[in-house]
Amino acid sequence: MAKRVLYDHPGTKKKSQVWKYFGFKKINESLPPTKSNLNMEFACCKICFKEYKNTGNTTNFLVHINSEHKPHSANSTDQVHVGNTEQHQTPSGPSLSQRTLDFNNNACVSRLGPEKKKKIDETLYKLVIGKMLPPSIVDNDYFIGFVKALDPRYPVMTRKTLMGRLDIIKSEMEQKIKGELKDVDGLGITHDGWTSSATESYNTTTVHYIKEWELKSAVLNTVKMEGSHTSEKIAASLLETKAKWALPEHIVATTDNAANEKKAFELIKWPRFGCYGHRINLVVKNSLNIPEMARILAKSRKLVTLFHTSTSVNDKLMEKQKLLLPESSQGHRLIADVTTRWNSTLQMLQRILEQLPALMAVATDDTVSNQARTTLKNNLLTFEESSLAEKVVDVLEPFKIGTEIICSETNPTINKVLPLVKKLLGKLNEDETDPNPIKQLKKTMTNQLLNRSEVEDIALLGALLNPYTKGFEHWPMEKDRAIQLLETEAAKIDLNSYIKQEKEETENSVSAPQLPQAPEGLEQITNIDNPKIIESDCDEIHVPAKKLKSMDTEDFLSDVMCVGESKVSNNDMLKEEISRYINVEMEGNFTVLQWWKQNELYFPRLSRVARRFLCVQASSVPSERVFSVAGSLVSKKRSRLTPENVDKFIFLNKNMKGFW
Repeated sequence: MAKRVLYDHPGTKKKSQVWKYFGFKKINESLPPTKSNLNMEFACCKICFKEYKNTGNTTNFLVHINSEHKPHSANSTDQVHVGNTEQHQTPSGPSLSQRTLDFNNNACVSRLGPEKKKKIDETLYKLVIGKMLPPSIVDNDYFIGFVKALDPRYPVMTRKTLMGRLDIIKSEMEQKIKGELKDVDGLGITHDGWTSSATESYNTTTVHYIKEWELKSAVLNTVKMEGSHTSEKIAASLLETKAKWALPEHIVATTDNAANEKKAFELIKWPRFGCYGHRINLVVKNSLNIPEMARILAKSRKLVTLFHTSTSVNDKLMEKQKLLLPESSQGHRLIADVTTRWNSTLQMLQRILEQLPALMAVATDDTVSNQARTTLKNNLLTFEESSLAEKVVDVLEPFKIGTEIICSETNPTINKVLPLVKKLLGKLNEDETDPNPIKQLKKTMTNQLLNRSEVEDIALLGALLNPYTKGFEHWPMEKDRAIQLLETEAAKIDLNSYIKQEKEETENSVSAPQLPQAPEGLEQITNIDNPKIIESDCDEIHVPAKKLKSMDTEDFLSDVMCVGESKVSNNDMLKEEISRYINVEMEGNFTVLQWWKQNELYFPRLSRVARRFLCVQASSVPSERVFSVAGSLVSKKRSRLTPENVDKFIFLNKNMKGFW
């Protein structure tokens, strides 16, 4: 690293004291520092070597000296080393050496600026929460050194300060979420339990709702469960959560099919939908128990165990991959399946079929131990077995895609359950060319799918509230039942309460001009797209008609003229609205929520039913995804975290994208 040398101002008439601390660089190092050989366009600080444009005005130079170097003696001539470069004092000026600055000095901290410090603080909070770092990192000498290297003026906060600030952020985030949930029509929640590495049990609750026709979600809490997970304890915990967050009355839960979860929701009388991802898992696992498949899976697992436990054999596999497989298949390890995840079984079969040429080459390599070669030869798939495994993979692939669809959190999923069942049943149609094991597999999966695809009310409503499947072309026998369910739910909607609420919100937000009062006895009429759609609190709605009477023809025309009041019941209006929805022609390419947003005014009751049910999750995966975050939080090195801190970190981490 070259030495940095500055030269004094060459002018003889310079009067400002600032030039004691600023100098210029040479243009040509081999020539003397004359005015023509100095870069007079930029002046450089002799203390910190920061450059400023030299416009003839020295105000910027003076501000720099006062703000950056004022706390230190201007006459100091201490010499220091910067990197590998030694800085020297010029012959005619003050020391050019970098003074040793105490950046922990309060005067220097204030010079960082409140906005800059706040921005760095916020970034630090998100770093700790986003990566689930231990709060004690702020006390770590290496972390402090790293921060000082980036900006030595920043004072790293203590662990106590960090935790206190996270408490404030959590409180602010809770208020935001409560504000979001305040006026929603209904909620879908998911609920599941997990056990930490410290052998402590927790239950996590997530909420899903539709706001301005966008599906949103949040994690509410993670609660430690003491003792056995009885249904009574789970029910009590859910009621506490409902009270704390002031959740609306209309809640539909999605959980796995554990007996304690089922009974818990029966006790508190919340509608519950069984996780459809869990159902698909059971369908596939139970169907793979046929003897032919059981033998293939047993062989595959022994192969995986061999290559996972012997580094020399695995290295030999990597060597054979480079010789026999395309580049896209090189460097791949065999995949072990997990009993709780059927798709891992699919991945295991796919990887073994991909690596079959390399596996056969390893089995015939003389440099491999006899024991390993014997295991390989006994467990390599035969031609018939590999052909059967390929067909099984083709059967299972649609189930994998279906699982990914219903486990989405960004789009409604409850409306896709029945279409998914229909799609999977279609993929299981028998083919004459299928071998007997595949025919048996398809038959078993079909029976399992039908037995476990209980056409629950919520799934029927979800399909009917999807404008693209409302015709029930694939499930015509369930259409009448679905419409009856929709009538029942729509009848619970009180539009007058919504109209009153919207009116109050409008009055609070905009100062409207005073309008004349309506005469007493005149009911408010809300006509939406149809003269008959008139809302009221009464079971029957009286619509004052224009009385067109003639003194000399009154009796004669009374039987054909509307001289009284027509009566339209709420039930008739509701049926008419549902009929219009069922028969409306689909136009445009919209998502489900986009379509309801466009047609909300035309279907005032049904749109609110859609908000209540389209937010319901088809799987309990949102709660289960918390487990992976919890795994990195509660580890062997952090097994003493309090339940409060576990809840705090998971809450902040999972909600930071939407509410931070």
